[in-house]
Amino acid sequence: MFIVKNVSKSISGKTLFENISFSVLKGDKVALVGPNGSGKSTFLKILAGLEDHDSGSIEMLREVLAYVPQEAPSDQNLGNFSGGQKTKIMIEKAMASNPTVLLLDEPTNHLDKEGLIWFRGLIQSFKGSVFAISHDREFLEDMDKIFEINPEDYSFNFYVGGWTEYKQQSQERMIEHENNYHNQQKEKHRLEERLKWRQIQANAHSNPNLGAQIRMMQRRLEREIYSQEITKPKSNKTISKVNLYGSAHNSKLLLSLRDVDFSVDAKPVLKNISFEVRGKERVVIRGKNGSGKSTVLKIIVGILFPEKGVVKIGTNVNVGYFAQEHEFLNGEETVLESYESTERLESSSDESHSILASFLFTNNELNKRVKDLSPGERVRLIFAKLTHQKNELLILDEPTNHLDIQSKEIIEDALRSFEGGILVVSHDKYFIESLKVNKELSIESGKLFIK
Repeated sequence: MFIVKNVSKSISGKTLFENISFSVLKGDKVALVGPNGSGKSTFLKILAGLEDHDSGSIEMLREVLAYVPQEAPSDQNLGNFSGGQKTKIMIEKAMASNPTVLLLDEPTNHLDKEGLIWFRGLIQSFKGSVFAISHDREFLEDMDKIFEINPEDYSFNFYVGGWTEYKQQSQERMIEHENNYHNQQKEKHRLEERLKWRQIQANAHSNPNLGAQIRMMQRRLEREIYSQEITKPKSNKTISKVNLYGSAHNSKLLLSLRDVDFSVDAKPVLKNISFEVRGKERVVIRGKNGSGKSTVLKIIVGILFPEKGVVKIGTNVNVGYFAQEHEFLNGEETVLESYESTERLESSSDESHSILASFLFTNNELNKRVKDLSPGERVRLIFAKLTHQKNELLILDEPTNHLDIQSKEIIEDALRSFEGGILVVSHDKYFIESLKVNKELSIESGKLFIK
């Protein structure tokens, strides 16, 4: 069991959360959700003792903590492993310490289908407490409780149940808040109009009773309205609705691979890989972690070169690429420099500030180095680039990892409306379903199967 009492935290004058209190019992499975940048990872680091809080207290009662970060630390030599393999290694290392409390930051990112089944089984059988940051809607279904950071008033909203219950309860809470706000505003207007009328009467007549009535009405307004006025409901800040430009005729050849082989250290990874993407096809590549899915995409975009075979991009086809580990970004560039250095950018430099603002980058953040961005911020920057290019084919490697749920849903809408082709690697069940995939490729033991 651990107890959080009145914990607050600000960074560089920006309040993240304020006077947060709750307790987590043995066996509780709790998820923390909220918009990117709202302070979730900071809160988890505070629980783990890796970062200080400004005020309040945290009592860990004879607990053994294990913390798993979003990304593997760069002093860990895991460069040759896939993203999912890195995640699994970090989780297994955490479990080796026999913890009683697991603190997990986006633990399902990059895990393949088998890895997800393994991880969900591990969590369900774990006897201790779990406190996890997650935007994985399938994993959230397994939770007992969901805590949500509300960046408008720096508080936590608390919900009982998993993803389905959270969605229902949060919608009900929002409707209740809106109704209470409008009802109070209606009553406020009524009482203020009555007070104004009494003040007009008092100015016109020298009646002492009116003065007493005015003072009573003022006290009532203060007691019933002003002292407990409900704030106007605000939706969580998320990226603006976006469009992806570019289109392709239904039969147009966008991409062709013929008899592609690829090896690492003389060990075959891919053997005789052949497939096409045409027109507005939505194609997903599935396979176990380390099976070569990302390798296929890197061969297509020219990061890696096949030992044998032919890779052909269609005539006049522009390709937009989302790299799983964001390696196409220059860490030394600022956010603004990174955006404006994008190839084939359709927007002018005069529009850069407003476009980046729509992806939640404030003016103060435009000079922030890319290497100092959080994973979620890097994803937003990449999509700012992609949505202002004109591409006929999008090649996406785990594009929704690190995005908060509202942002995921906006990106899903944009991809559904895209008039070109999409080739994607993803293990996000909800995301794949939303794309309405019409071709599934599976890599098994280096060979590709079309389903």
